[in-house]
This record gives sequence, C-alpha cells and structure tokens, in this order.
Amino acid sequence: MAMASGSGFQLYHCEKCGNDQRVSIEDVIDQYNEWELDLRLQDINDACPLAYGGFFVASVKIDIECETCHEEIGIVLKVSASPDWDESREDCDPRIDGFQNTEILEVLPSDASVDDSLMSCLTFAEDDDEDYLPEIELSEEPTVVYSVTLHIIAKTRMNRGSCHLGLCFNSGSSRIFRPLYRTQESQCCWNQPLELDKEYNFNILGTSGESFTPLPHSNEDLLVDHRSMQILDSNVSSSDDVFTELQNMAKLSVEDIFGPNTIRQNKYVDEGSDCPSVGVLSCMGSNLEMIRDPFNYRKRRVKIPGGYEPRFTASDAENIPEDLPDNPTLVVLGLARPFAGTGQNHFDPKRCYILVLRILQNTLAG
Repeated sequence: MAMASGSGFQLYHCEKCGNDQRVSIEDVIDQYNEWELDLRLQDINDACPLAYGGFFVASVKIDIECETCHEEIGIVLKVSASPDWDESREDCDPRIDGFQNTEILEVLPSDASVDDSLMSCLTFAEDDDEDYLPEIELSEEPTVVYSVTLHIIAKTRMNRGSCHLGLCFNSGSSRIFRPLYRTQESQCCWNQPLELDKEYNFNILGTSGESFTPLPHSNEDLLVDHRSMQILDSNVSSSDDVFTELQNMAKLSVEDIFGPNTIRQNKYVDEGSDCPSVGVLSCMGSNLEMIRDPFNYRKRRVKIPGGYEPRFTASDAENIPEDLPDNPTLVVLGLARPFAGTGQNHFDPKRCYILVLRILQNTLAG
C-alpha cells in the first residue's frame, strides 16, 4: 500500500447526489492502492518523459467513491515517489519501469492544479532553486566574476536532454570544456539545448579540475550560471578557425587521447581514471566506416582504426553520409557519464563508454 504522511481532510462535492464528502488520506488508501497510483504516475510520465534520475513530487487526480450514491468523485492528491529505472540496455536511454516509495503527502483542495508532466515535478531541478550548486571558492575576492565564451562544437542527446562541448578559443592554446549547470549524477544535461556552432558567454561557478563531478569528467566539466548565459549575435571565430584549432589539438589514435593503459575492451574507461574525458581524433574520411548499431538498427556507430566501434550520438548523426569524402577529418570523442550496469551486470568501478560526438571535415580540401 502507498504510505501516508499528511493529516487532515478536504471537502469534495458529488455532482450527482449533492453530497459534500470529507476526504482524508486514510479514505484514499482504503479505496486506492499503490499499484493504481503508479499507473497514474506512468500516464503523466508517458505524456512527457521524466529526465533520468531523481525523486519528485506530483499533483495527480484520481477517483474515489461517493459514500452516498457510489458515483465517482475526482479528487487531487500530492504524491511523492522514486522512479524505478530500466537500465538494461547500455545502448538505449533509461526508461521508467515503475515506481517505488510511493507516498501520499496530502489531499489537496478541489480547485488545485494537476500536473501534466513529471518533468515539472523534480525536487532538485527547478531553475529558481540554487541549493544544488556546490560551494566553490574561485578566488579570495568574492566580488570577482569570471566569464568564458564557448563555441559549441558538439551537441548530443543525454537522458532526454542535451550535453554540449564548447571550444574556449585562444589561438594556439584553446581548450574544450563541457558546460553544465547541475552536478547531480544523471542530471548534468541541459533541458533546453544550446545551438551548435553558436557562441555563448557564461559566468563561471566552478572550473574544470574541481571535484564537483568525478574523474575523468571533472577534467573538462565547467560549472556555469545558466541564468547569465548570453548568445553572441555573431561568432568571434569562424568555422575555419575552429577546425584549425581542433586540428592543432587532435591526436592520431584513440589511445593517444585517453591513454593506452586506460581504455578497457576498446569500449570504455573506468570511473575515477585521471585522463581526458574529451578529445579530437585526426584522420581521413576513408578511415571511418558508418555502421548500424546491432542492438538498435535506427542508431549508428562509427568504425575507427584500432578496433573501436563507439556509438554515434551527435544530434546530427543521421545527416552524416555513409561514405565520407576522403578529406581531412576530425572526430570529436567523449566519454559518457559513469554507467553502473544493471542486475547481475553490476560494474564496479562504473564504466564511461566512448562516444562519437561529432564528425567535422575540411570543406576546403580536395
């Protein structure tokens, strides 16, 4: 049965017989079991899927029986629950497979609003809530505000949101960062995606190398204030400039990016490894082969020299032709957030799978 934590009652009116009925949590529990509540929660999740992870509170409408005429009366409850995630497929985004710790918090007034989507019910992802921001000391002078301009070079789907890589452009010494404004595990994605190949300015809350996320991602994670975000009207750097800077930092093999003794089974890096979490591979278009994912034919992988077949999760993956022109090519690689496995396939340490985040070609070559 669903647990109850509130007290008191609300008055509801039966339209058929005119009875005014006092409804308490105990009355709801007598008529409505936890499994039925779970179905209602699943209904609003299907309407707009909940971002991966977390615990939420939702207002849902259910029906109970009128004590006089036995017709149904619609009442509104505030309910909390933890999603039970199905993570059985490494190649697919996790999905909600039910709920646990379902608790009726209170019976709400009859005019209370009802949630259409669990996305709005997250207790830790409200834009106005700053409690999720870690205390990070940037300098001895707290009034100093640091900012950064990032040219977005990669955008990929992540937990029903987006993850981005941005190039901090500085001719000859540029760096790639991964901007994020939430640090909770499985909540590092952006609900509103940034535009690819656009430049944004952010105020910095925490710099890469700090411990607000685990290695290896902390080497490139950059905690920013998303409320300070400004998209620049015109890019400071051209696409040719970006290609040149990425080419300057590119490596000739996957091992050169992540380290020869770091990669496991040509697929992943262990959580906690002190290695880059992003990098750029330089090759020719003919060195790459686009293949379909054997686990999900609608998705793609990329065959890379050295025995690698990482998933191609770029937002524009389907726009890349099967046969790339044999021009100078840059492959932007990144590591997925740590994956713990499921059931008997529990990974300790967690695995950070290698992903292809973007493929760029020199359009002036050939």
